[in-house]
Amino acid sequence: LQGYDGLIQDITERRRAETALRESEERYQAIAESTPDGVFISRGRTFLYVNEQLARMLQTSREALLARRDVLQLIHPEDRPRLETYIREREENKDVPECYEARFLTSTGQVRHGELRPRPVTLADGPAVLAVLRDVTDRRAAEARLTYTSYHDALTGLYNRTYFEEEQRRRDRRRDGTCGVLMADVDGLKLVNDTLGHEAGDRLLQAAASVLGEALREGDLIARIGGDEFAALVPKATEEALRGIRSR
Repeated sequence: LQGYDGLIQDITERRRAETALRESEERYQAIAESTPDGVFISRGRTFLYVNEQLARMLQTSREALLARRDVLQLIHPEDRPRLETYIREREENKDVPECYEARFLTSTGQVRHGELRPRPVTLADGPAVLAVLRDVTDRRAAEARLTYTSYHDALTGLYNRTYFEEEQRRRDRRRDGTCGVLMADVDGLKLVNDTLGHEAGDRLLQAAASVLGEALREGDLIARIGGDEFAALVPKATEEALRGIRSR
């Protein structure tokens, strides 16, 4: 008599769980691939996964990124120590911001500004870091232009009255020594505007700004504080130094 001895195990639930897990991974991957931000998963300093957008942001390929041995090579050298500290503190559940800003490098050496949002995750084979990298270079440039126009005179390129007064207040609070003040105005500007036109008056103001700037020392601050009025802050200046500047 010949027969077989065996054991049947119902694995229906396990198969359902595996199918659900696979479908979930596919959904999350589809989301990661459709986002305009760079997304990656890393362990230690090695990439486990990168989306296509991250490769485009860094002007390289997925294969090249996955072959890298050190994720931090993508970060500007000056920003790496702070980023390492930030990631470590996040892993230790310390109270740190959700977002970290750092400069990153493309494969051509171009420096870009990014917002990095890393968080620890647990994968089937162990802990890892899931991170989203957003390129904010254009936004930072726009903010810098806005800041510049807020504090500079459009005609002469000098600081404006707002910045001059803020700098005065800062120096008052610091109390870091004497600071000379020089005032100047352009004689006859109204006459030039009335007889030769406002373009000639603008050129006169620009020429005056150039002369005043050349007369000052490096580190002195000059501003256009009115229509034909200029002022300068001269830190740690003696009366003799101020007379020399006035003479020039």
